Amino acid sequence: MTRTAADLAPFIDSAQLVAELGGPKRFVYDYALPTPDENACMADAPARAAAERAFADAVHAYEAHTSAWAAADALQPDGPGRAAARDRLRAAGRALDPYVRARTLYHRAGVVAPDHSVAL
Repeated sequence: MTRTAADLAPFIDSAQLVAELGGPKRFVYDYALPTPDENACMADAPARAAAERAFADAVHAYEAHTSAWAAADALQPDGPGRAAARDRLRAAGRALDPYVRARTLYHRAGVVAPDHSVAL
């Protein structure tokens, strides 16, 4: 069991422990509270429905291009049609995201950018 700094010593360098566990590191957790309108777009039903339709259309197009590619006599690298369908599917997923997924602490802290890139 790990209840003290001595118990943690085999696993974590004592210089890396936070002060409350007997180490030298001063750390204060700061939770960024959500704003009341942070996920307001989730209530926009017409926009969500349009984004869902665009996503479904992109899925069907990608499946059709992938099926045609897989059914070909000789499998070759992705052609321009399949690559374009993949890019359209990725863009449609990102456009749908704000309507179906709530923002998190990582969004509020700037770790996840509006374009879904991650900054570590």
